[in-house]
Amino acid sequence: MNILIKHNSYKLLLISLVGTIFILYTDIVCMPWILNFLKGAERQTYLWLMAFRSCYFFALIFVLIKVNLHKINTPFFMKRLFYNVLLCLVAYGICVGLSLLCDPKAKHFGSILLFQFFVVCILSALLGHIYHLYSIQRKKEQEIEQLKVENLQSRCDALANQINPHFFFNSLNGLSALIRKKNDVGLGA
Repeated sequence: MNILIKHNSYKLLLISLVGTIFILYTDIVCMPWILNFLKGAERQTYLWLMAFRSCYFFALIFVLIKVNLHKINTPFFMKRLFYNVLLCLVAYGICVGLSLLCDPKAKHFGSILLFQFFVVCILSALLGHIYHLYSIQRKKEQEIEQLKVENLQSRCDALANQINPHFFFNSLNGLSALIRKKNDVGLGA
């Protein structure tokens, strides 16, 4: 989880890229096979649609991770998942609408695309929840360390308070012994 500690945008972009490749893996693998059956304008439209979908998923994953790390601050996974489902449903609607604007005859909105949005939703919710639990654990560990330091400091102060009176008493005894010795030497002469 150290990769997300500072919420560095470059790290989040890298995570988004890996997530996009993971989500679109089946489409990437099947692309050569599908392109064999498409000719001319259909082929170009399919390639543009895949490029759009790749960019869209990349942006969606980046935004969902940012939202999960910065905006959704709940310890309840179901609540976090609910927010992610709402965001993904809106994103799915926008994706379908934009795709239909580009290609009114497009038939690429079936169960695979819906499943891909569902996987993005689940993964981003899990990542956000795991990070939230990790940050809570780090805070508790810091509190424990602070309590240990305070405990050691109070024990050290208690020892110092026990030693100080004895040291003072022994110093006074030593001085009085020297004074008596000096007086005994002065009286004996």
